[in-house]
Amino acid sequence: MKTIQIGVRNISLNLPITKTLSLSQGKAVITIDPFNQRIKILECSGDISELMNQLQPLYEKYGIGKIFHICEKSHVTAFVDQGFIVEAEVEQFLTGSTGYFVSLYVVPERQKSQNTVEEDSILCLAANCSSTKNNNQLSQGYEIRTAVPEDIHELSTLYNTVFSSYPFPMNDPMYIKKMMESSTLFKVILHNNKIISAASAEMDIHNNSAEMTDCATFPAHRGKGLMHFLLQSLEEEMIHRNFQVLYTIARARSHGMNIVFAKN
Repeated sequence: MKTIQIGVRNISLNLPITKTLSLSQGKAVITIDPFNQRIKILECSGDISELMNQLQPLYEKYGIGKIFHICEKSHVTAFVDQGFIVEAEVEQFLTGSTGYFVSLYVVPERQKSQNTVEEDSILCLAANCSSTKNNNQLSQGYEIRTAVPEDIHELSTLYNTVFSSYPFPMNDPMYIKKMMESSTLFKVILHNNKIISAASAEMDIHNNSAEMTDCATFPAHRGKGLMHFLLQSLEEEMIHRNFQVLYTIARARSHGMNIVFAKN
């Protein structure tokens, strides 16, 4: 865990840790995420079984429940042989090639959902909304723009207010600052010069894909279709930057966000 000092205040950041592991015939780059108790294999050139041997002390040390990777079709079998399962596939995800999402559940209970009926109901509702049209014009009194570093404290307040829990520490200004400085573009909507809604595009420059994420709106400003305009603005920016694939990962129980993305 890293501690960063801001003024007279110390903030402990349980941020992901990136490591490069040496393999006999290559290397692997991984991200250890203690906050979400998972490891993501960013890249791997070498023997998968050798990699798994090196990962074992790490997932024991950090209490990891899940290991996942996005790989090409030619590598799927090697991961399946190590106990991984294929959870999804996305066409053109890896610079034009299909990306296969493979996962190993170190803690088997993590794979199971306790809310299948509710989740299926919400997904059906979202699918039925896919033909519904969005508003064509942003409501009067609202304006949209790209976020800047001076916005990080307002953004952290927004995320801290909207989410009781989140996969990443978005209520921490330093974490948002780190995202902005790496490869994440935020768009915000203002009302009376205050940020009241935001979303981001987390860019994978190597594969020309971007995840549309970090969507939040203060409760008092919901129901105006604001997220549609944020996603539209992010999409236009990603197209301008020549990104080929935009995607999102939303919890099945997230009623509002599944409808927003289905309509878009």
